[in-house]
Amino acid sequence: MNTRFSHNTAQVGGEGLDASAATDLIPTSYSAALRRRFDIDVDSIESPAATYVPEYYESNYAYPLLIWLHDEGGTERDLLRIMPEISNRNYFGLSLRGPLDARTDQDGYRWSHLIDDVIAVENELHEQVGRLRRMYNIHSERVFIGGCGDGATAAIRIALRHPEWFAGVACIGGGMPTMDKPLANYRQMQGKRILLASEQTAEPSHTRELGTLLHTAGMTICSRMYESAKPTHHEVVRDIDRWMMQECYRTVTVE
Repeated sequence: MNTRFSHNTAQVGGEGLDASAATDLIPTSYSAALRRRFDIDVDSIESPAATYVPEYYESNYAYPLLIWLHDEGGTERDLLRIMPEISNRNYFGLSLRGPLDARTDQDGYRWSHLIDDVIAVENELHEQVGRLRRMYNIHSERVFIGGCGDGATAAIRIALRHPEWFAGVACIGGGMPTMDKPLANYRQMQGKRILLASEQTAEPSHTRELGTLLHTAGMTICSRMYESAKPTHHEVVRDIDRWMMQECYRTVTVE
């Protein structure tokens, strides 16, 4: 569980490319056997997962993966609405279901800060990523985790516990996670990148506290403030796409 998601395919990325330049590197050949954009894994009733497969999947290209954790009241199926808004061809997507029922009147689920629940989610996540990588060509050095609201806080918690798993974290409207020794793995966190986004009406001290913690850990922070920090807002999804692309292509990586 403490090892990186292993990857056996050599991959060379472009150096110093921005998101617009990187689009030239996206594969265009069509794989007829993979017409489906997504699939729902219902084998595990306790923790079903949603998977998003990019259009025009090319098996010779190692794709980035975005793990998305839904907000309170959402489900793993939120991924299938969010991924096409970010990009319908640049990334694979993976989402799990929160282990607890939402506290609101609406249907849906939420994430737990109890350590047993957190470990169970981490184990399920590790298993689902392994399953996905056995089926498709996914780049182990370009695995991102992110979420909105309650899911963003859960994503931060997992990233702090296992920074070696991820290339970066997209935190959209999340808060400071409840956990012991959040900087216990600070050495592995140094140089990791985080997109820290909040709404203009949000309490500034919450964002400042989280930003200070992550900066202290040596993470590179990209801060954004929006009129609306909903994950489908056009400015938010545009910045998530640009941020991940810049991270993917800012260095040459040979595995």
